[in-house]
Amino acid sequence: MTASSAAVGVGETLQLVATVTDAAGAVVANPAIVWTSSDTTRAKVTATGLVNGVAPGTVTMGATAGGVSGTLSLVVVAAGISSVVVTPSTVSLAAGSTVQLSAAVKSNSGAVVPGATVTWVSSDTSKAAVSAAGLVTGLGSAVAPQIATVTPATITPGVPVTVTGANFAVGSGGVSVTVAGTPVPATVTSATTLTFTLPTAFPCLASGNTTLAVANRIGTVTVTASSGGQSGAAAVIVGSTPGTAQHAVQVANQLALGVGQAALITDPNQVGCTELTGGVHYLVDVYNDSRVPSGVAAFVLRGAVGPVSGALAGTRAAAGIAAPPVAPRGQA
Repeated sequence: MTASSAAVGVGETLQLVATVTDAAGAVVANPAIVWTSSDTTRAKVTATGLVNGVAPGTVTMGATAGGVSGTLSLVVVAAGISSVVVTPSTVSLAAGSTVQLSAAVKSNSGAVVPGATVTWVSSDTSKAAVSAAGLVTGLGSAVAPQIATVTPATITPGVPVTVTGANFAVGSGGVSVTVAGTPVPATVTSATTLTFTLPTAFPCLASGNTTLAVANRIGTVTVTASSGGQSGAAAVIVGSTPGTAQHAVQVANQLALGVGQAALITDPNQVGCTELTGGVHYLVDVYNDSRVPSGVAAFVLRGAVGPVSGALAGTRAAAGIAAPPVAPRGQA
């Protein structure tokens, strides 16, 4: 038996899931399950396995099918707000432009509270204003920088990059640099030169030309979202209109296989950031080797025409793709 959380709040609901297997280990389709609660004064459960939190405490939930039972311990926690998470947590914004922030209000059980009232506040309204819905507008002005050259020819994680141009801000304000929209720390050595290095944990993206942007900073503003006595914040880096350039970036692990060759990828990070290259067709088999479904696994396959995305749920599924060109095929 499984649940998305080990806790449920008073007044909240939590769906339980039970997987029934036969003597051979095969999953039984549409089994008749009887759900029980060890203490209905703390948590009740419906005939479909939906738990309702009643009062704080620990309770054991049970599921019985064909004379076989399973149990799961849950903690019922008091109602209340435990945290507010603002996304994105850091964002660069040009003066005169807007960006939408979102706030996830979470209860003591860790569940997101739908429809929670959120109050938004800017720490410096001369640099950034925020609406009641979390829409941030950049204010102020600064000279826009210009990009002339970028070296090396391809930007890769861990390798220093040098950018030359004009009007790079030198001093405490400095510049804001983004690669494919993700902020990257940079050092300005003069008004015409700056350097940066992509971190090894840089988010995965398809290899090829992407946007490098440099803006002179007006200032960093903290935008706070509050609800139920708790708050979360985002750092908004306000800057000039950015200077931009298209430049080659390779973050993904590239894998080339010959006819008849195969590779097994088990590292979740590599599953989400590996590119198959070469002018051959590939058959890709994606599966969960556990008999009990543990959730949903996301994957992205890229080829000449793509990307192609999917999500897997259950014990096994397969999908194929050719790269390049793309020729989707699959089986289950």
